[in-house]
Amino acid sequence: MAQAQSPREISAISRRLTESGFTKGMRHSTGPIHIEVDGNRARAFSYFWVARVDDTPSVYATGAFTGPLEKLNGVWKFAHRIQDGDQPPPGSGTSLDGRASHG
Repeated sequence: MAQAQSPREISAISRRLTESGFTKGMRHSTGPIHIEVDGNRARAFSYFWVARVDDTPSVYATGAFTGPLEKLNGVWKFAHRIQDGDQPPPGSGTSLDGRASHG
């Protein structure tokens, strides 16, 4: 799975996935977002789901995002973010790392 260390790297991964056609016919939703604040640090948690909306609409992936936040110069930012995907049901055509299986 791709890892990004900066907004520029996140943008590059997103652009690459879009240009390859991987995201065509997909929709992504995140929420509700739960944030616990402790001074200038916080921890965020939210669920996500990805749906195929093309020829055969279906849920493609589900899971959760977690990550610590830090308040720097009055602005809250993620220190890093972790995406944990749920295990797909047997025969769903999706591998554990969220990529479509071929074969």
